[in-house]
Amino acid sequence: MSDSLNTSEDQDGNYNACAEGDPTTPNEPATTDLEPAVASETRNGNESSTLPPYLKHNDWEKELNFKLWVTKGARFVASSRCTRQHYWSRLSLNILTASLIVLGLFPFFLHSITKTVSWESLSLAITGLSVLALVWGQHESAEQYELKAHRFHRCALAVGKLYSRLRQSKHLPNDEKTGVLQRISNEYEDLLSRFENHEPLDYNLFRLQKPDYFKVRCFEKLKVKFKAFIFTRAVYFGIMLVPVLGVFWIIQQITSG
Repeated sequence: MSDSLNTSEDQDGNYNACAEGDPTTPNEPATTDLEPAVASETRNGNESSTLPPYLKHNDWEKELNFKLWVTKGARFVASSRCTRQHYWSRLSLNILTASLIVLGLFPFFLHSITKTVSWESLSLAITGLSVLALVWGQHESAEQYELKAHRFHRCALAVGKLYSRLRQSKHLPNDEKTGVLQRISNEYEDLLSRFENHEPLDYNLFRLQKPDYFKVRCFEKLKVKFKAFIFTRAVYFGIMLVPVLGVFWIIQQITSG
């Protein structure tokens, strides 16, 4: 299977074949269906540490069900994350640009500024902010968060359709179901090859939406939320804070002089 779900296969939690909002919970197959390798690991007491739960019973339908469900959820989370990052990216760049304009106009409207702040210091501040705005603008434009958000959303919708088809195939005869599962699996692999993978953070944020299912502990919740803040907001707050502090410093110099 594609590496799109490498992050999900390293997590703990018991497999649940139900979809979101699906109140039914089918019985899991008996543990006698384990593969020889899995059975060997079970004898050594290492099964739970070497295999994700949905692989323990060697059930292709359950494995595909889980991967579709997780991929769909993680891609929706990735789309939301990219949308937020696009917003903060534009806001931070706009504040940088506005600060440059304000700093450039200070000497013309506040003539006393040249008595407290030297032209060299003011020119250095404007040049530094200009370089920062140029580099930051190029970096954020290259990330293409808006386009990524759209693509992640499209991918999530497409995987969601496959997931619905898989759920509907549960009542088909076994011989017919096998062909349907194979087609869904092939289409799923094709989707993964056409869209970029989500970040591990997206999967972890998706797990926070299902804390009981994934058995997410309080400390892990705090850790994931902290990483999400650093990854999606803290950098932008820092970029926006630099010019604001510069403007306040100049105003303080004027008033104190």
